[in-house]
Amino acid sequence: MSVYTNYIESLPLNDNPEIFGLHDNANINYQMQESNRIIDTILSIQPRLVGGVGGMTPDEIVCAKSKELLEILPETLEKKDGLKELFVANEIGIIPSLSTVLLQEMAKFNRLLKVMKRSLIDIDLAIKGFIVMSDTLDKMYLSMQNNQVPANWTKVAYPSLKPLSSWY
Repeated sequence: MSVYTNYIESLPLNDNPEIFGLHDNANINYQMQESNRIIDTILSIQPRLVGGVGGMTPDEIVCAKSKELLEILPETLEKKDGLKELFVANEIGIIPSLSTVLLQEMAKFNRLLKVMKRSLIDIDLAIKGFIVMSDTLDKMYLSMQNNQVPANWTKVAYPSLKPLSSWY
């Protein structure tokens, strides 16, 4: 019986990715995901109320940040404001392919700007109690409090791993 116990105890605690036909980077990726999951869990269970005196409350922090972001939020991009030559059709009635890509990117960026503007206004109203704090707004509240890009923005935004302040 002790032979089996000794053999089992001699086995490594973690199997190498090669056993499953994976590259070493799979282990690195797994460890990064686990680290991020632990950090997200810790951030999600932190208390929302502070016990100290003289500091801003989380509500005040999020309201100030949303007001600051809303003030510097650019206006939507309009085709009429761009260079006219970019959108002129050629002799067969087609605009250049790069202009088509530009129009698609403008539409995507405008969609992001609209989602950001609406949610920044809504989070302020929800904190003040004028509208109901939905699940989406609650997650946005926690993200802004932790300097993370809110999930409702990342759904329509360009992929990025940056924190909220440098992403914005």
